[in-house]
Amino acid sequence: MEAVRTEQMEQPLMQVAPDVRASLPELGIRLHPVLGRTESLSREAATAISAMLSPAAAIALGLGFWRLGADLGWTGQFAISSGLFSHWQVWFGLAVVVQVLAATILRAGHTR
Repeated sequence: MEAVRTEQMEQPLMQVAPDVRASLPELGIRLHPVLGRTESLSREAATAISAMLSPAAAIALGLGFWRLGADLGWTGQFAISSGLFSHWQVWFGLAVVVQVLAATILRAGHTR
């Protein structure tokens, strides 16, 4: 009984399989423009994200210098007086990480 059910299920699949194999090149031809547009949008998105991260790194660097100046008595009181972000080392490290991330995203967007 099991063998009969299996054969009955395989017959329609065998009839459909040649049609699917024949339509695969056509499917590739149809998908090619869509994939091209997706790649183009990905490059544009990488450029846009990188363009937004670079000013963020500059802001973090500026905050780091402000905090360092406040510690040395050259500037007024820093806006964040306690916690993790009250240290100039954190701001400088954050600026470096964000700038490296921006450069990596930009390079990854252009190498495709």
